[in-house]
Amino acid sequence: MSIKERKTAEGVKGFALCFILLYMAFSRVFLGGHLGYQMLFALMGYETFRRYIRDKTYPGPFLVEKVRAYWPELFAMVAIVTAIYALFFYADMPLVRGQALWSLLFANNIFQSLAGHPLSIEQPSPFGHLWFVSLLMQCYLIFTLAIAGKKTRQKIISVAFFGGVISLISALIMGIFGGLDLAEARIFYSPESRLFSFFILFPAVLYELMGKGRGKVANRDMAMLGIMIVFVILLLFMAEAGPAYFGGLFLTSLLLNFFILFLFRDGNAFESVFQFPLFTFIGERAYSIYLYSMPTFFFTKALAERLQLAGGLWIPLAFILLLIVAQGSYYVFQVKGLSNKWVYAMLATLFGGLMIMTYATQGPEVMKRETPTKPVVKTVKPKEDEREQKKASLTERFEPSNELAAAIEQVNAQKPYYKLTNEDLGKLQNQKGLLLGDGSAQSAREAYLRLMPNLQVIGSENLNPSWYVRRIKEYTDDGPIILQIGNDGALTFDAVDEIVKTAEGRPLFLFNVVADPSYEDKNNDILQRVADKYANVALIDWYKDAKNQSDFYDDEGHMKDPAKRLMSHMLGHCLLYNMPEAVVKPDDGDKAKHAKTEENLAAKENDDVPDVGDSN
Repeated sequence: MSIKERKTAEGVKGFALCFILLYMAFSRVFLGGHLGYQMLFALMGYETFRRYIRDKTYPGPFLVEKVRAYWPELFAMVAIVTAIYALFFYADMPLVRGQALWSLLFANNIFQSLAGHPLSIEQPSPFGHLWFVSLLMQCYLIFTLAIAGKKTRQKIISVAFFGGVISLISALIMGIFGGLDLAEARIFYSPESRLFSFFILFPAVLYELMGKGRGKVANRDMAMLGIMIVFVILLLFMAEAGPAYFGGLFLTSLLLNFFILFLFRDGNAFESVFQFPLFTFIGERAYSIYLYSMPTFFFTKALAERLQLAGGLWIPLAFILLLIVAQGSYYVFQVKGLSNKWVYAMLATLFGGLMIMTYATQGPEVMKRETPTKPVVKTVKPKEDEREQKKASLTERFEPSNELAAAIEQVNAQKPYYKLTNEDLGKLQNQKGLLLGDGSAQSAREAYLRLMPNLQVIGSENLNPSWYVRRIKEYTDDGPIILQIGNDGALTFDAVDEIVKTAEGRPLFLFNVVADPSYEDKNNDILQRVADKYANVALIDWYKDAKNQSDFYDDEGHMKDPAKRLMSHMLGHCLLYNMPEAVVKPDDGDKAKHAKTEENLAAKENDDVPDVGDSN
């Protein structure tokens, strides 16, 4: 490439990376920010095949060159981030060690597929984003195998044809996934759309560089402008469900590839746009910035939670820290070209030692922390005393702490229809279940565990549907499933329905929400419809009891302690007195056994027994 073309290519990388970073930070705003990956794959594919046609390219040296360009900085990043993670989150090392190891083999995406890790920007791993580097190297490997042999005109045509075939297969897979609406298959590291983006331009590049087609495209700048308009629209309004999602990926990949093809022709209006200093600055450091993007966001957010920083204040701090760290890495590895063997030896010793330690001391899953038990001295009691003890009720045996007793009395007085007795509290001490949710679940976690210590509570902001599906599938203990979703953003009926179906007929509770007015009513309507659809689902009407309580939320919308107490109290009461019955799995073919019929719904409306959360 000429200097001018190289500068434009750096600008394209910077432009695409900007949207990827914005997606990591504001996924609810830039719904299609991950389409920046499509642009990067299109650019990489174009550069690779164009270089093969114009220059002498040998398979072995080409692949070695790519490994040398990517691996040293990747290795340093993985070693350093693993050490920091082990320092602060050693108990959770089993979550990330596999991703770290496989990343060094450029197989992070393969590991995530085999291990069933749903990729999301909220995934509790600073290595989740390395699927991109792994898949890019796999594309280079496929290309290397394709160009093996003597380079001739016929060979070039064959490689271009091979790229077209790979693209068609990739498009076919996308069509199957989209047509069958396989929501669980919609994961960022799936190769179907990425291979399409990388290889689809091979035939077009060959057609152009052989002197064909250059004069047949009229109004090229207008076409490029139209592609950019479509791209920006999809960035903000990318569909998240089924066929529309895959249709968006296919359309974006196709359009961006033609945009890249037009961009590197002489004399177009977009050269100056991509040579803008900000884009070229980011583009030159794109690899370093991308490597440290997820770790920086991960650790900054964790630090903000510990320091209780307000709102999204951690986001600008994360961007500043990211630029500083990435600049340091860029200077060391790409400007100076670090080659000191002692440095690599120390990093290898550090990383290897941590891996040995975690595999030797920790199991494949996250270690559960168990409270230490006091030694019990067994004494012989008269049989009459044993019979009396068996007759003793849970009320006599369980004595709540003063703090818990005061909280229970307060809620009992305010909401008598959710009254809990000491006997109820004793039962809740052994109540098992899985509560998954967003920011509200995370905020109320302490209140839940104070009342129900055996309940598994996992909450975080902006988790995607595939995360909930995976967690429910992994849950094997007895007890119901509780979903507290829709507080942080808009829901879709298909996403909630897919999550609920994963429970396979187990008892399940849904909390409705008090949230942003722009999506509050819509979310509550979706949750109500899903609850009405399944016999094993019950709705906890949080909206009815909390909407008009002025002391439940602060000015920023965060729950106060009274709200958390009532929320945990409501859940405890529903677990004891409003537990829905388990039904057969939805795939048994007998829909009558697990769907709520119109007669059942009508009977429920006329029933004198109040529904879950009904105060009347």
